Amino acid sequence: SRCSSRVESSSLDCRTLCKVSNSPVPSIQMSTSTHSSAASQDSWKVAALRREVSVLKAELNQSRLNIEFLQQRERKMKERLAEQARLMLDRGMRFENVALGERRPTALIRRYGNLYAQSRVDTLDALDCIPELEHAHDLKSKILFSAVVLSFRSVYHTICEIRSRIKHILQISEDKERSSDSTIRDLDLCISTYMKNSVERFDLRKNLEVWIFLIHF
Repeated sequence: SRCSSRVESSSLDCRTLCKVSNSPVPSIQMSTSTHSSAASQDSWKVAALRREVSVLKAELNQSRLNIEFLQQRERKMKERLAEQARLMLDRGMRFENVALGERRPTALIRRYGNLYAQSRVDTLDALDCIPELEHAHDLKSKILFSAVVLSFRSVYHTICEIRSRIKHILQISEDKERSSDSTIRDLDLCISTYMKNSVERFDLRKNLEVWIFLIHF
């Protein structure tokens, strides 16, 4: 009888252990696991958002630097254009001829300023029609700036070339002593006056080919 009672008690203990081992996980453990998973997902999202914010801040700072650089180049270009026009005025006519109208030096300075300030908007809109340049704002500004600078240099080079040819034909040297001669000054004045009055008759096709050199800028 004692053996049978021990067998029965041991079988009861085994059944009890099996029930305990097969019982479901407590709700507290499941809740803790779910909370931990949600927290890890939130931390991953926060880290991703922080990385994105850092990238956007870097792009914003770079854009600000580009804007400041372009504004500085614009100011320098206007100063150079104004200074160059004043030098041309000093070398040519001491006083403006009102009859020249829009070909006066002061009008030339104003037109150069308007070329970059007012016509820039229309030019940028035209560049937007090119799909590859639609969102390349810095590149469009550089193209416009380079076109203005190259145009000015091309015209200035043409004027210097014409003057040099005339002086070469007349055998006028470039000595400073001879350039102070009143006759040579009168000749320079006549050349300047002629080119200002006959600008509409000049063949400017060579000057219009400045776009070929944009690739170097």
